[in-house]
Amino acid sequence: MMFRKMLLSLVFFSTVMPIFAQLAMVLTPNQQTYMQYEAIYMHLRIRNDSGRPVVFGQNKQLQAKLFFEVSDINGRVLPELSGKSIILTQGKVINPGQIGDIVLKFSSFCKLHQKGIYRIHAYISHPLFKDQFKSNDVRIDISSGIPIWKRTIGVPDGKINAAGDTVSHDSLRTYTIRKIIDGKGQFYYCTLEDKDKLYQVFRMGPAIGIDKPACLVDMSGALHILINIAPKIYKYYKLDITGELLEADKYYKITKTRPALLKSKDGKIFVSGGAPALPNVDFLVREKSFKTALEDAG
Repeated sequence: MMFRKMLLSLVFFSTVMPIFAQLAMVLTPNQQTYMQYEAIYMHLRIRNDSGRPVVFGQNKQLQAKLFFEVSDINGRVLPELSGKSIILTQGKVINPGQIGDIVLKFSSFCKLHQKGIYRIHAYISHPLFKDQFKSNDVRIDISSGIPIWKRTIGVPDGKINAAGDTVSHDSLRTYTIRKIIDGKGQFYYCTLEDKDKLYQVFRMGPAIGIDKPACLVDMSGALHILINIAPKIYKYYKLDITGELLEADKYYKITKTRPALLKSKDGKIFVSGGAPALPNVDFLVREKSFKTALEDAG
């Protein structure tokens, strides 16, 4: 009830009083360099310097529009990637002098897949304001990475994918481990694709020293990966041949023995040595989380 009264009050003021105001916006991507077809998240921080509450609501007089402009390394605006708006109707209220945050999956509405360097900034328009407001420019790089390991296998007969469809056993799919440079660090990625489609791409972790990820494929066609992500800490992944990531939250630490991938006589793959490790107990998790989008742009 209080929120509804505030909406009605703001609609009234917007129709009878001009607002001379400003919104300050800071745009931040979740990382600087992305693998082709990787999900891109953006964090938009908005500071309300208007002296009045700003509401993003369902009422037409409170529906803000957020859109982006994308340009290439030469400063040429790419019209096919720019100008697509998102209606912000969260019921979010930013009071005078306060800050509001919006996190969204940028790649769900802007298909930025070609390799290259891009500059992006955001605009917001709101019925309460006469002018649009622009964020800072951010630079992101789209890369194909450097392949360091590759394995092409046939799909096992009768394999079922996540949609419940039978995958043809005649098709071939390729697992690839790639490395990219992101800012001052290097990171490993895993991709799964065939000649027509990319089924999976995800960042596994930083490149630590000279150790490369250990990779083994089991009899079902699943790829098992053990990667050193921090001093004395390893992470285990299991990726199904259909592109489903079956394991992505198991960690191991070095004890008297070092974790390693092994294959048993019956073809099963498992982690031997070391001991299970817990995030923020045995090691510190430093990466920001952009995994929850506050606006569904899909």
